[in-house]
Amino acid sequence: VGVGMLCLPLPGLATYAVALGCGMHVFIFFFGMGPFRWNVMTIYMLVCSTWLCLEQGLSGKSVLAADATTLLYVVFFGLVIPLIGTLDPQTLGRYFGGYRMATFHFAGNETYRALLVRKDAIHSRSLEDSCVSELLRERADNYARITDDEDMFTALLYSDGVDVEGALRRGFQAPSGLADFEDFDQTYVFVPITWLNVRGPLLNTKWDESLPVTERFVELVCETVASSASDPKLHPGQVLQFVAHVVPWLGGTTKRLELFDMTASEWSLARWAED
Repeated sequence: VGVGMLCLPLPGLATYAVALGCGMHVFIFFFGMGPFRWNVMTIYMLVCSTWLCLEQGLSGKSVLAADATTLLYVVFFGLVIPLIGTLDPQTLGRYFGGYRMATFHFAGNETYRALLVRKDAIHSRSLEDSCVSELLRERADNYARITDDEDMFTALLYSDGVDVEGALRRGFQAPSGLADFEDFDQTYVFVPITWLNVRGPLLNTKWDESLPVTERFVELVCETVASSASDPKLHPGQVLQFVAHVVPWLGGTTKRLELFDMTASEWSLARWAED
């Protein structure tokens, strides 16, 4: 759609590309995870840009006839960056900024994260009073089992259709040290990072679970749980993390799933992964 807006004649075929782009954002606004203000803003900018181009007689032909600096700007931001984002969102995010731009807009999917915290660690009387501890207690209050949690359904939506419960069933043993899924199901509380972001102490209006602010949420939970001991340390199995990694369009067909103990390294046996 973007290439059509840039390269096709206006008025003419580029008008249909603009209409298609507007229709896409209308669909996302009403039927996506929104509504989002950027859908409205993008439609406004598309319509205004098209109107200005028509008034000034600009189209794909005029872009090709522009000076080298203008043409290089259009090619780099309109073609090169989207291409890198499609092939490898991590490279685009690391060297060009905007990891969410790469994963969501170009690769079409996003990272999903959730923590699993032991109930006995949350209900410990020595757990320090803080915003995070109150949130964890709120989450754990009357929490029966993971498989009855409504957020297992929202996890399906936010992770682009990943069977999160199935992944937990396949991978729970190594990170938790438990042999039976029934025990695991009743021992841990499922705490989505998105749930923490909505209620937590960190203000982030452009939410993305791959951004550094996500790591800070993880650190806050670990620090809070570790504070329940006389000698503050996070014990094995107290906090686990589940991650559904982003998939580039041309770099894979399935998400890499991980479930691991927060006290373990990437080489630890207390880690489960599936590609």
